[in-house]
Amino acid sequence: MSPSFKLTGRMTMARVGHTATLLEDGTVLIAGGRNLLGVPLASCEIYDPRSGTFTPVAPMNTARDSHAATLLPGGGVLIAGGETLGGKVLKSTEIYDPVSRRFVPGPTMTHARVNHTATMLPDCRILIAGGIGADDEPLAQAKIFDFRSRTFTPVADMCVARANHTATPLGNGKVLIVGGESLSGTSAGPQNNGAAAPGKASPPGAELFDSATRTFTPCSGQIPGRNFHTATPLPDGSVLIAGSVSVNGEVLEEAFTYDPATDSFKATTAGMIHPRANHAATFLPDDGVLLSGGFNQSGLLRSAETYNPAADRFQHVGDMVVERNFHTATLLKDGRVLIVGGEDARGRALDSAELYQG
Repeated sequence: MSPSFKLTGRMTMARVGHTATLLEDGTVLIAGGRNLLGVPLASCEIYDPRSGTFTPVAPMNTARDSHAATLLPGGGVLIAGGETLGGKVLKSTEIYDPVSRRFVPGPTMTHARVNHTATMLPDCRILIAGGIGADDEPLAQAKIFDFRSRTFTPVADMCVARANHTATPLGNGKVLIVGGESLSGTSAGPQNNGAAAPGKASPPGAELFDSATRTFTPCSGQIPGRNFHTATPLPDGSVLIAGSVSVNGEVLEEAFTYDPATDSFKATTAGMIHPRANHAATFLPDDGVLLSGGFNQSGLLRSAETYNPAADRFQHVGDMVVERNFHTATLLKDGRVLIVGGEDARGRALDSAELYQG
């Protein structure tokens, strides 16, 4: 069967800047974001792949967008930071209980942050790193969340303050941090209508967090600074870094793989089919990595492509039903990918969702 995209049920509310978390029962928690008017949302909903429908659940305690959401051992979800009404950046966290389908307040972070990362470590603790702080400046500070004690513990600062970066767990107990914004006063969110984001990509391009020593060190090998890229772990332990906005504001088609054994990056044999940034990347167990949507100099994209690690090449797999940017794309337990929300070419939040079948 040829790869295809088809619409599924609509969300109960248009949203962008939301999170989508696969729960242990196979459903997907859609949390927060901002609506058609750009107002941060507390509302949440659950997507059921069996019925293809979205159902509202109890709202979060605080409206937030551009937060982080991480599945916890036991099935809960940690919601951390983000931006709320009036542009206030949040220190607060909350935890979703899948049994009651309600949110309970979590511990408060030391630093308010938005557009940060939250990465599960081998010991099931969570690394919270970077982001834009309450003073609109990128952060170097990082924290570890312990789900057992529900506390945050400080760790060493990153080598460079950054936001809108990626943080990818490696099989060796380390976390690969790549790119992002490092200049003060730059936008903490993506730009619409196909325009490149003004935030400059941070030097150095990449660093490693060691969960054993709880310290950050620059990678031995480096790649040019980048922003609004994706970083996807591959089965052999390497990481695919795809697309970006460059330090010059150009949207790029270049892609690299990172090898943790040599701590180095290598350009893929060929670049992506289309330059793209602010797209979504989803690992497919049988088909490599699905890259969907985003934007480039021509505008928003409907196109999608897959990366084949064995061939080290990209191939076009069709177009989404709706062009979208800043959406989520979640691998379901049946192998399909749920693509949700995002923005259209006019910067309006979308309530549509679609399914990719490889």
